[in-house]
Amino acid sequence: MRQFFLKPSAVIMLSQCLKTNIAKGGRMTRSHSAEGIRNIKHKINIQAPVESCYQAWIHYTRFPTFMRRVLGVEHEIKTIDATYAKALNLSKYFIPAEQINRWLFAGPGGKLYETESKIILDIPNLFYCRVSTDPDDIAIQTSVLFSADEMNQNTLIEFQVSFWDCASIKAGKSTQLILDILNQGDSLIEDCLLDLKHYVEHKKPRKTKPARALIKQGMGRLL
Repeated sequence: MRQFFLKPSAVIMLSQCLKTNIAKGGRMTRSHSAEGIRNIKHKINIQAPVESCYQAWIHYTRFPTFMRRVLGVEHEIKTIDATYAKALNLSKYFIPAEQINRWLFAGPGGKLYETESKIILDIPNLFYCRVSTDPDDIAIQTSVLFSADEMNQNTLIEFQVSFWDCASIKAGKSTQLILDILNQGDSLIEDCLLDLKHYVEHKKPRKTKPARALIKQGMGRLL
């Protein structure tokens, strides 16, 4: 997989398409399709310019410092060889790269969840998407759409998780985490977005943190 920064014309087209598909209203919504695809959608408003929100989101290795339920993130990035880029006739707007991350969450029921994912699309100040690298996860992806108001003083963040839910197929790690969030009514996604909002608006993390024992156990798993 490769990460791409798109040309302005492609950004406009994709933005219109995404805004058409994002659910309107409500804190969290779920939807189903006939083929087993499920969607979880969540919105939050942040009183900050879109650039500040986007920068806070893409520096995800910092999440454990202000998101209470993200216990650790391992990060790796590799850009493609310049010769390969030239052969593909890639313009300066396209910067292929491979990024793989291992995440550790304080999940539903006090359990630890470890997942792996990679970025597949990153449009600065507009859109961000990643997919699971677990072969048992089928068609699961998370995406974030950033929308500034006219004065660029407030930003609407629209977060969506899409995944294939089929009882006859073994669930991958990311799918299992999402299923447990739904089945147990857990607030993991909401907690992370609220922590992001507080961090961006106040330039510091919230005071509340997970149990110290859980953090120690989690960091031991990640290292």
